[in-house]
Amino acid sequence: MRIRSNSMTKLYCRVYISALPVQQSAPKVGYGIKQGDYSRVKEGQTTRYKFYNYTSGFIHRVTLNSLQYNTKYYYKIGEVTVREFWFLTPPEIGLDVAYTFGLIGKLSRILG
Repeated sequence: MRIRSNSMTKLYCRVYISALPVQQSAPKVGYGIKQGDYSRVKEGQTTRYKFYNYTSGFIHRVTLNSLQYNTKYYYKIGEVTVREFWFLTPPEIGLDVAYTFGLIGKLSRILG
């Protein structure tokens, strides 16, 4: 989950965001390091899958590159979303830095 920058050997984080939008929209994520500031915008891809006679809703996938380590990022999904989410990137990689993390998400929606 890291990439190298073009110039030096400094490492950066990469985060993948997947979401099921309530309505059809562009697969965009606005994000920044200040709450309510989404000055950076990244566009991703939209996909669907089929399983027997079931067709999923639209699934947005966006990759955020070149993120700083040990930094809290705020983000919103789509252009009309009013909900704000956040994540914290891990500490910088080093010889004396060990960490383990897990991520749990639910990619299904029950309509009733």
